[in-house]
Amino acid sequence: MQSDNKPLDNLEKAHSSHALPLLQKEVVLEKSAQSHPVLLPSAAEHSDLKPNVMGQAVDNSKSIAESSSSIQTEEAIMDENTDEFHAVCNHRRNIRAMHRSRAQNLCTTPVDYDHIMKLMGSWNRWQIRLCIVFAFVLAPHIMNVFLNFYAMYLPKHWCYVKDFDSEKHKSITDMEWNSWEIQDIVAPLEVASDTGKSIRSSCQMYNRANYHHLSHLPYEEALEAIDNHNESIISCNQWMYDHSFLRDTVLTRWNIVCANKAWALLLYIGASLGGLLGCALGGVSGDRLGRRRTALIFGCFGCVLSFILPFSSDFSCLMIVKFASVMCNEALLLVLYVTFVESVVDMDRPLMLTLWQAVVVMCSLLLVLMAYVLNSWANMQTLIAAFSGISMIILLLAPESPRWLIINSKHSEAESIVRKAFHVSLKTLPADLEIVQHEERPEFLGTMARGNIMRLTKSVEMTKWLMIIITLWIMTALQEFSFNKQLKHSDDSSARLSSNLHEHALILTVINVFAVVIFFSLTKYFSRNNSLVFLFCMSGMTVAICALPKTTSMRAELVMLVIGYVSTSVSKWLLYLMTVELFPTVIRCSVIGLCTFCSSLCVTIISVVITSTGMEENRIPCICFGLLALVCSAMINYIPMCKGRTLPDTFQDTLSMRSNSPDLNEWIPKSRFIEEKFCCGYYPKRWVLAVLCHIGFAIAFGIRCNFGAAKMRMFQHHEDVYVTKNHTNINESVEFHGHGGLVALVESSFFYGACISYFPAGIIAAKFSPVRMFGFGVVTLSSLNLLLPVAFSNGFIFPIIIQFIQGLAQTKLATTSITGNYVGVFIGMPLSALLVSHVSWQSPFYTYGIAGITWFIFWMLFTVSDPADHPTLSDKEKQLILNGKNEMRTPIALKLSEIPWKSIFTSAPVWAIIIATFTRCWMMFTLINDQLSYMTEALGLSMDTASAIPHGIMSITVIFSGQLADMLRNKNIFTTTTVRKLFHCSGFAFEALFLIGCAYSTNVIAAVTLMVIARIFSGLAVSGSNVNHLDIAPRYASILTGLGQAFGQISGILTPLLTEYIVSIHEAKGWKLVLLSAAIIHLIGVFFFGIFAAGEVQPWAKKTPSTAKSAEDESKQSATETP
Repeated sequence: MQSDNKPLDNLEKAHSSHALPLLQKEVVLEKSAQSHPVLLPSAAEHSDLKPNVMGQAVDNSKSIAESSSSIQTEEAIMDENTDEFHAVCNHRRNIRAMHRSRAQNLCTTPVDYDHIMKLMGSWNRWQIRLCIVFAFVLAPHIMNVFLNFYAMYLPKHWCYVKDFDSEKHKSITDMEWNSWEIQDIVAPLEVASDTGKSIRSSCQMYNRANYHHLSHLPYEEALEAIDNHNESIISCNQWMYDHSFLRDTVLTRWNIVCANKAWALLLYIGASLGGLLGCALGGVSGDRLGRRRTALIFGCFGCVLSFILPFSSDFSCLMIVKFASVMCNEALLLVLYVTFVESVVDMDRPLMLTLWQAVVVMCSLLLVLMAYVLNSWANMQTLIAAFSGISMIILLLAPESPRWLIINSKHSEAESIVRKAFHVSLKTLPADLEIVQHEERPEFLGTMARGNIMRLTKSVEMTKWLMIIITLWIMTALQEFSFNKQLKHSDDSSARLSSNLHEHALILTVINVFAVVIFFSLTKYFSRNNSLVFLFCMSGMTVAICALPKTTSMRAELVMLVIGYVSTSVSKWLLYLMTVELFPTVIRCSVIGLCTFCSSLCVTIISVVITSTGMEENRIPCICFGLLALVCSAMINYIPMCKGRTLPDTFQDTLSMRSNSPDLNEWIPKSRFIEEKFCCGYYPKRWVLAVLCHIGFAIAFGIRCNFGAAKMRMFQHHEDVYVTKNHTNINESVEFHGHGGLVALVESSFFYGACISYFPAGIIAAKFSPVRMFGFGVVTLSSLNLLLPVAFSNGFIFPIIIQFIQGLAQTKLATTSITGNYVGVFIGMPLSALLVSHVSWQSPFYTYGIAGITWFIFWMLFTVSDPADHPTLSDKEKQLILNGKNEMRTPIALKLSEIPWKSIFTSAPVWAIIIATFTRCWMMFTLINDQLSYMTEALGLSMDTASAIPHGIMSITVIFSGQLADMLRNKNIFTTTTVRKLFHCSGFAFEALFLIGCAYSTNVIAAVTLMVIARIFSGLAVSGSNVNHLDIAPRYASILTGLGQAFGQISGILTPLLTEYIVSIHEAKGWKLVLLSAAIIHLIGVFFFGIFAAGEVQPWAKKTPSTAKSAEDESKQSATETP
């Protein structure tokens, strides 16, 4: 705390327009709150200002306040025109300055509005009163939103025939027929577009002349009397409706069915445009006119329109009234939410906003009860309109937002509200406590001396945050649209929540209860950003999986839809909260209005396009929306953390969120990262990264095994090798018809993309942190893997394109780790075979796609781009990582022109690595792609388990070979060159020899044993050429890796084509040629590496670009100086 003893005149020369005295009107401040923290205490200081301490300060300064009051009374009595009066005033003013200084020493320092709210305390009476008032105001307008579900409900309907109207013709109808029996007589059969089943038409009818006669007959006799083949079919012009759930809706009142369905689209477009306009007007008006005034204006107009809506006799009149009603309702809800959040203390926001969402759930439940009792949309609308009128009267009890008043220099009104809040909460203000108005930078001020949303573009960072927030809003709205679409257009009635309208709405209400609980838990105990990442990944994954064909049973699909619906609802509420907490008071309503406008506009356009083009049953848009949500989840980490921070009032306050000052981050828990201590004590954080990296590579290389297992069941010319005693239906395996060359082309298309981008990826990895690149690569690979079954269903060009793009994503992974590769193949082969054998050929693609997306969630939560940014990393481990990183890191400022390209491409050790990589990849890709086919066609084995044995043994020997190679080098038993050549040549030479023996072996056990031994030696060879680039050029290791892998992928292109060609000509004997050719190529690489490989740093790799450039400059200078 600081004490200010400057004279009052000097203070008045300072920012007098930025001071709002609560007790002494003459007191002003020298500086503003956050931009000038001289008088504003830090958050750490204010954490000690408990309410009881402040109460003691008030008691100690009570005499000061009383003396000031007596001074003011004496001044009022004196004559203002006398010199004595001015002298006395100056004297009294000096006394007040002294009193103020003493009061500040008693913890009564000027603070901003957020600190005033903290002094009031958590969960106080004033906030409870506000919560109750806003709940009553919110309830009818929330029900107005939910009422659209009932207004646009279309019950079962059939063509109207007056002779079968039991209500009007009971006297002449002998039998009371139900709706299904009437349709059997009246409606012709047609094929449903979604299920392919035959159903009775609801838009056409038989033009029978004897309906009157048939109505007098029993149902069975009437069926015998009709002749459908000789009757003409006409379109209906009137309909009868099933009134079991609702007697009256908008669609039934104006017969918006069949050919009139376009009217429903027009009504939807009109209501959507009203919502868009309401968002824009509500946002701008809330910032310009004030929160309370805007709510009253739109609320009153909306109340009147709600009364008019059910009595509209003309459809065009209904559309206009609906448009205006939705506009007013959206504007009111937007302003109410902002006002409520601005009036809540930051520590109470999770609980208060949970209560807000609980009110929404209660409104939904109350609306279900109203629908059950009233059974009419018009009656429900009238009753809600009456509630809206009452809510407007209650809204008069709510105050204006003090934040908006302060930012607009309405000091006296803000002071009155704050005084009343303290009085209601039974709290007292400290003596001479002042509330300040935050300063604003000149560039953010408009012509009216206050900021607007257009001024936000003056800051690049805030513009970036706004673009990210808008994108997330749009994706959330598209996710919500996708789930509603899938629930509405499910292929089977069992996949819907319920066929009963009231039960359906009630189940959705119960689901929202779980959403409220999850929302409270996430906002209370976890950071906003990580919670939103998790929710986006969950909703995107579930909507994509549910939209995939033949994925799960209807019951499992329903469970996943519910999970996704809850995730989307919670993410929507969380986005509201993050937007309010991120952007300042001066434009807060405008930003939320803009976000709502953009999201609603996108959903409206997409909905109109899908409806008008007849794509209601097409699930591809939902798959795309789900995958886009997964991609957008990576953008969330670029938004600053908002949890625990005070709400910003100005642009300057928002920009201060970039910093990590203690007063802003005091209440931010480090929940994003794992703690230093766990159940087993401390463990190094680099092992967390290593394990996650290992799993990521296992998933990435396991994906490569999916097509090799699935192709056995996909194509007709392949035998169903998965037929066992429990699986004898061979015909189920044939789903596609393609020749061998086409299958090989699909397999090799992956490597086309990898070959093109491996070398550029190595250069990129040299200049940027690979952490985020690795995560994005795996999630892209997994997301595209989910699309492959859908792509196969739409032709072979799509799988080729997707496999090509997967190759582009895979190249980002190869420069970080290699251990997980073999574990991925070890698990991927048998798992893919089991899934294909017992589920379907699509299941491996879906399983690995989901696994990769799930891994991406943990990767984003537990990793950082730079070790220096990790909040729980110990200093010792951080220094260890940074030292090792600096030794091998390529300089960030490195330019392409500074890389010694000529020395690289003319270096024999580099070409030794390239040739060794090419031959090693030839063998590896041959076994990964075709080992299943070899063991089933040539050896006659079941690949459910045997295919994994060689790669499982190899994954163990890889680790052992690395330890053995390091031991031989560290103890100086062999040189690095000798170790690399020894491990590479011995390992791959023995692998080639044992594979030659495997090719000539006719015994199944011997062949499998030889292959297992071959893979053991292959694991030993990993410590040779695989890490040799680190020996010869550690600064350019990533570039050499990318160069070698680019050549290695060429073998991935050639091996499927060559294998398919050889096997198609020589059939079973062709596998011997395949293995022999792979072994011979392998031996060529061994001899080349043994002759030209090296283990020491090359001369061209020792020079840094800066030293090389300086040496060149010196040589030029010496040349010019020489006569």
